[in-house]
Amino acid sequence: MTVRDDRKLVEIWLTNAEKNDPKIQEGLKDIYDKYRNTKYTVAVFQSGKGDLYENTRDLLLYNRRRMARKEVEAARAAAKAAADTESHPAADSPAVTTVEAVKKPSVLARLEEYKKEDRARSGKKAKAAEMSL
Repeated sequence: MTVRDDRKLVEIWLTNAEKNDPKIQEGLKDIYDKYRNTKYTVAVFQSGKGDLYENTRDLLLYNRRRMARKEVEAARAAAKAAADTESHPAADSPAVTTVEAVKKPSVLARLEEYKKEDRARSGKKAKAAEMSL
């Protein structure tokens, strides 16, 4: 158990064995009661059954891809806005001739690079499993 007074937070980490132990569950109720009136948040973290490395890798890859997709969407929206402005410029504003976001092929290149990295990791994992047999 870790008490962080600066954040008014109590962290409790439980292993798989501890999270199923009825005595520990009763002890948690006492801790909840103790900190209820002090405006501390009690956070209980329970160990899971998944592979931590794989789950973390998958989450990071998902976030990378999502960020790249958003950048591509923003670049496309900016290009469309620029095209609309060029074909229908406002009377009091100069026509936009270039859009920096469109000139960034690095966004698409990064997305492809992430896909290649993911395929390479999957291949290494399959080889490692093969070698362990």
